[in-house]
Amino acid sequence: NQTPSAFKQLIPVAVSQENELSLKYVILGGEALDTGSLDLWFNRYRDKQIELVNMYGITETTVHVTSFAVTQSYIQNNKSVPVGKPLQDLKIDILDKNRNLAPIGVVGEIYVSGAGVAGGYLNRPELTGERFYNNPFRPGERMYRSGDVGMWLHDGNIQFSGRIDSQVKIRGYRIECGEIEYALLQHPLINEAVVILSDAEMNGRELSAYIICGEEIPLQHVRKHLSGRLPGYMIPSYFFQLDKIPLTRNGKIDKKELSNFTPRESDTYEPPKNELEQDLTLIWKKFLKTEQIGVNDNFFDLGGNSFLLIKVFSELGKKHNGRLHMTDLFAYPTISELAGHLTTKEPDNNIQQRYHKRGVKQKQALIKRKKSAMKSRIENSQNIV
Repeated sequence: NQTPSAFKQLIPVAVSQENELSLKYVILGGEALDTGSLDLWFNRYRDKQIELVNMYGITETTVHVTSFAVTQSYIQNNKSVPVGKPLQDLKIDILDKNRNLAPIGVVGEIYVSGAGVAGGYLNRPELTGERFYNNPFRPGERMYRSGDVGMWLHDGNIQFSGRIDSQVKIRGYRIECGEIEYALLQHPLINEAVVILSDAEMNGRELSAYIICGEEIPLQHVRKHLSGRLPGYMIPSYFFQLDKIPLTRNGKIDKKELSNFTPRESDTYEPPKNELEQDLTLIWKKFLKTEQIGVNDNFFDLGGNSFLLIKVFSELGKKHNGRLHMTDLFAYPTISELAGHLTTKEPDNNIQQRYHKRGVKQKQALIKRKKSAMKSRIENSQNIV
């Protein structure tokens, strides 16, 4: 009985044993289970020799609540493993923030009711009132508010997403990191994924994604993959491709250690070639907090976002006022492209002056035509008389 993260560390040791293991079951729980490293296990032990069971459980509901038998055929067709269906003496409701039933495929909070639910916390009536409720869907039953989030799948199983307190709020949007991890795992080359909220010194709170892949993946491919599945505000600012996910002593993901990683510098660094590119590079470094920035590096691949873009635009306006629009920073996301645009772009004040001169000339021509027309009418009227 152990966490999936700890089990991944034991798999290479287990499969290297010449003697058969004296095990019938391996019970996994405590965090979401992905299929990244289970191929090695199943190649050695198959389905029936030792059964893998993914379970979800809480102390307040007498530990185990759901179960799902993990098979080799299942992991060959899926990147993540559900926690299964409720045990016979327990029931699960997944509710939204208004405590209405969440439909299939929509993430909500997990509530557990049934025989295993405890009566409450000893000598802690306030906490008991916050966590234990009378079940509005099945009168006479008590239900426990787990603080965990998940969603119903079409086959009746439950996909566990994580803790509700792992939800983060960035620039007014509430985000569930587990949804981003689930979307990352749909990429055919990504085997493991962890998304956390990191606090940048100047840039504020940002999402960082840590992935383990079968081979090197260009960041733009990962961003494109996510952009087809998630809204823009849920796409992480930083991506890190690791050899392995660090763990704590009790076998869970070490998020504190993950936050110590620094953004990867460009593999194809090309330095600035002129004074304008040097100025732009210094501005990017100031806000992206990255020491090595090449002129062909994409602003958004380096962790840039619309919030930082506003800061960059404001800074650029001090030197290039009238030459740049906000949309130009989206259209020219590399230093070389932006420098080339600034070199050929005529300042708006020059354009306005040119249009003003053109307007004056057009107005003078119009007045001249009107005077000529008026003179012709006067002459015609005199001839008639």
